[in-house]
Amino acid sequence: MGPLRPLSAALVLAANLLACDGGNPPGRDGTAVAATGPAAGAGSSDPTAEAELQVVPARSGQGSRPAGDPALADDLATLAAAVKLVSQEYALAVDDAGRVKDEVEIGEAELFCDQAKLRLDKLAPRLAADPSAIAGGRQAIDALVAAVAARKPPAEVASLSRAATQQLLALGPSDSGATAGLRAATAEADRAIEAEQVASDYRIGVLVEPVQAIWRTTTSGSPERVASPDGAKAYLGVVLRERRSKRFLPGSVVTAEFLGEGDRVIAKADLEPLWGDFPQYGANLPPLADAKGRLRVRVEPPHHARHGDMLGVVAKPAEAVFDVAVASGRPVVPPAPPSPVDPDYSVGDDILEGFAAARSEAQVDGYRIGFITEPPEPFWEWKDGPTLKAVRPEDTHHLEIVLQDRGTGLLVPQADVALRLVPTSGGKPVEVPLHGLLSAFQHYGETLRVPPGDYRVEVDVKPPATAVLGEPRFLGRASTKFDWRVDAPTQDTQEKQG
Repeated sequence: MGPLRPLSAALVLAANLLACDGGNPPGRDGTAVAATGPAAGAGSSDPTAEAELQVVPARSGQGSRPAGDPALADDLATLAAAVKLVSQEYALAVDDAGRVKDEVEIGEAELFCDQAKLRLDKLAPRLAADPSAIAGGRQAIDALVAAVAARKPPAEVASLSRAATQQLLALGPSDSGATAGLRAATAEADRAIEAEQVASDYRIGVLVEPVQAIWRTTTSGSPERVASPDGAKAYLGVVLRERRSKRFLPGSVVTAEFLGEGDRVIAKADLEPLWGDFPQYGANLPPLADAKGRLRVRVEPPHHARHGDMLGVVAKPAEAVFDVAVASGRPVVPPAPPSPVDPDYSVGDDILEGFAAARSEAQVDGYRIGFITEPPEPFWEWKDGPTLKAVRPEDTHHLEIVLQDRGTGLLVPQADVALRLVPTSGGKPVEVPLHGLLSAFQHYGETLRVPPGDYRVEVDVKPPATAVLGEPRFLGRASTKFDWRVDAPTQDTQEKQG
């Protein structure tokens, strides 16, 4: 394989085939939201109404959608994602005996049940599948909904979720344009990786290339090429991914050590996070003497806040050791190609699930931005390990932003994302800096108190300071606005949250 390069025209075209869901269900807390444009008004207060969605046009040069019903594959894939989310939320909410252990999570599982039924009802007239097959999909969803309502064991709900997903995906095309870029990047990573090992919850893949151009931005915002070590002959990259899903893992600390006889460290490199054809950690290497030995790659858990579902996943350090021979200053590792993802996961499920949860979205300044509102929930900040950020008695919501780069189709980690909640009736705005959060999908979030009322939600995105591999193309800044009506909590809501 030649030097790593910016996304090819074909990959960029695939990545740009993004589409918004054809109508967003109400938010996960029942409030109403709409993406705003020049004439957008306040969202509806009807918790059963779908949020009005106005998409802000993307930057010029984006790829065009295929003819016909271009959103059908996206909508079918999003429906399947909602069904998968039912079992994921349910597993966090109910124990094996059917006892509810988390009222918020069971509420979200039930909400995704409702969304799945509504989405199929809307989608059915557009499907060319046999009516009996559509009826079979509806019956599969009904069986899943019934199992959730009856508080069946999570394993049974998971089995019904898998069966329903398979039936729904058979109803039509489901290769969503929204995941095309990620699928292309994952395939490119699989081709580039020379050897991959599974270590605990991680996939640790290594690749060796000729010296690469690495760029950073200066304080003035101009690109600056990073100097390579004198005499450098090779670039070492490490692709760090979740074992189950091949999701790229941001925020880790990755080091590589070349070991000689008796595992003596003869060279060491600290690998920095890089944005390229696919996210990786890498560095140009100083000259290495020709010899045989071993390459030891050590990774720390992502230094990333996370929800409870990720507390036991990629939460401990790990390492992988590869045989290596240095020839003409270039390390060579025996090939060990990556293995497939788990059978119940498809690459891109995280993107689909994130935007399935979003009540409203906008496409602006090269990004696709989804806005999610949920009941309050705890999460764990990462400070030399997980530190609980508990829900306070006064908290009313957990707000989230899903951020996707439309140029590559990848979810964007380690950006600086903040919300500003401006009461439309006047009053002091609420400033909400968000934490980067790992969960079923990477996003940004915070738990807080939001008084009832109508709000203009201003989203501000400052791009990550991650260095870039190849050409000096950096993500830009973006902003958008949503209207959001927060109703006074009902007694039932108060009881569940209490």
